[in-house]
Parts: sequence; C-alpha cells; structure tokens
Amino acid sequence: MGEVARLAELGRIFVRHGAGNLAAALGLAGPAEGNLDADRLRPAATVALLRDIGPVGVKLGQLLATRGDLFSQEWIAAFASLHDQVEPIAFELIEPVLIDSWGDKWATAFRTFERTPLASTSIAQTYPATLNDGTDVIVKVRRPGTAARLRADIRLLTHLASLAESRSERIARYRPVEFLRQFGRNLAWELDLAAEARACERIGSLLQTLRVATPAIYWELTSLGVNVQQRFQGVSAAQLNVQMPEARKAAFARRYADTVLRMIIFNGEFHGDPHQGNVSLLDEADLGFIDFGSVGTLTRTRRREVVRLILAVSCDRLPPTTISWPKRSRLCWSSWRNAFRSVQPAQKSANYAAPSRLPA
Repeated sequence: MGEVARLAELGRIFVRHGAGNLAAALGLAGPAEGNLDADRLRPAATVALLRDIGPVGVKLGQLLATRGDLFSQEWIAAFASLHDQVEPIAFELIEPVLIDSWGDKWATAFRTFERTPLASTSIAQTYPATLNDGTDVIVKVRRPGTAARLRADIRLLTHLASLAESRSERIARYRPVEFLRQFGRNLAWELDLAAEARACERIGSLLQTLRVATPAIYWELTSLGVNVQQRFQGVSAAQLNVQMPEARKAAFARRYADTVLRMIIFNGEFHGDPHQGNVSLLDEADLGFIDFGSVGTLTRTRRREVVRLILAVSCDRLPPTTISWPKRSRLCWSSWRNAFRSVQPAQKSANYAAPSRLPA
C-alpha cells in the first residue's frame, strides 16, 4: 500500500471512531463540522482507534500507558488495555522468512517444529521447536512486510504530528514530533531480532550473577529476521497461583524488584519491558527474564541522579522531587556502597563498579 492510500485509510479509521474533526485538522479527511476539541476525545474510543491503526497504534498506546504525568488514571487504564497480541498469519506466509535465513532444507535443523505459533504479536510470531540434540527452543520469526509497514506509518504519523504542532500551541507543548522520532528509533530496534539476542546476552551477564536466568541464544540459527533461544520450563509471573503463600509471594516480589533496580543502577542497560509475561519463576527461588526486544539505557550521570533521589526519599523521607543530598546521607550512602560491594567480582567492570565517593 502506498503512502497516499495509507493516508486515506487512516482518515477513514479516524472518522469511523468519531474523530472526524481530528482527522480534518490533520489533513486526513475533508472539513468536518465544529472545531477540534481534544477534551471531547474519550479513552475507550481512542483505544479502539489506536487498535484499528495497527501495530504502530498499539505500541504507541502501550507507551502512553506509562505517562501518568500526562494523562488521568482513566486514560492510563484504557491505554494499558492495549495488548500487542494479534491474529496469527498462516505458516505458509512465515516459511519464506525461514527459507531466506536457513535455506530450503531449514527443517533438518530440528527434530520437531510446531507450525502453530505460541504467540503472535504485531512484529513477530513465536514457535516451539526441538533441536536435533533434544534441546527445547523458541523460534521467533519476524512477520513478513512488518518492517516496511511500520516505517511507513512512523513517517506518516511524524508528518501529521508536525502539522498538529504548527496548528495548535497546546499540542506543540508536548513535542509530538520529537516523541515520534524516538518512538520510531525504538521500533527499529525491536525489528532487529539479532539485536534482541545480543541484548539478552549482554544484560544476562549481569543477571547471571544474581541467579536470574536469561535464555541461551543459538547464534548459528539467528539472523535479522529470526532468532532461536532456549525455552524456559517455568511459570510466568502472570500465571502464579493467587493462593501462593503470602511469604513466598513477597519473596518473589522482592527478588523481582531487586533485579530490575540492579539492572538500572549497576548496569545502566536494562530490560525495557519487564511486565509479568516476561518474567518467570523457574523453581522455588530462581527467576528468568525473556524477550529483550525493548531495552532501556541510563547514562552514568542519570544513574547518579537516581541514586540521589532514592537516598533522599528513603533516608530523610523528603518529598520525591528532592534531588540534593540530605544531611544524613553519609550513613545511607554507606549502606548503598555495601549493596555495590555485594555484586559478584565478575560484575565489577568500569560500567558499574562502586563509586569511591559520593556523586558530585
């Protein structure tokens, strides 16, 4: 589909969901009655609109669900209802991607390969398989045509956002063009399944020291459009028994939170989407993280600011906006340094070694 045809399709989607005025303001449709009033938009209708737009709309809604600083709880709850699960496409449409990566005799690399997907998202479908040595794996395959469609939609939405900025000072304050450009860069990362595998190994080197597992990657079978990784035999955090003893649930939650915090503070590169479906309980104690398609990073300076904020809040119970060091911070900093020292020697690289003094 060309960009002109896609623009017309987007216009019809907006009108169908009662956003004709917004479509007209963005140049997607002809003049509509009345003036554009953003306050008339309703959460449920907006979510339905984003879902109909397709993968970009769904992922955009998921990202907006994290912006409690911009939206009310009603809007956040609506955006959070967007799940990146779509109807799977037939295996006959997926197989050419496997042939491009592995050749016509790709099936010889596996003892078994289930052709019904375990999951289907807007970017990829995942299939359970068994290697010839008996290892259970997950094969993640990018949906054909997805990359071109996502890039085209990002270009169109960025153009529309530029028009909206020029026509509305209220919209311009939120800098939607800058937001969409960064959003597009993040999507480009998710489209590269080999980059996801590399991130899994990089972050996994830290998590291994915390007794937190990440899937082994089978590089001889991994490419831009396909990756093959170990299949965990555990229970997803989203499926944990609600009748689990409170003490065990509390211990699991502490390890879960501690792992995320250590990724952010010690490593500076961290799992960008550690929701319940991406975290598993592998046995009575060990955790496992999967799906590193979304990764976040923090500079050393920003990590120091996070530490300052944590210390300010936890040591002196100061307002959350306080960034300066509290008077009693040296005692707290001593405790924080002990946490750094508890990291295994393998972790203590130049990237996250314990600072010798308080950050300036």
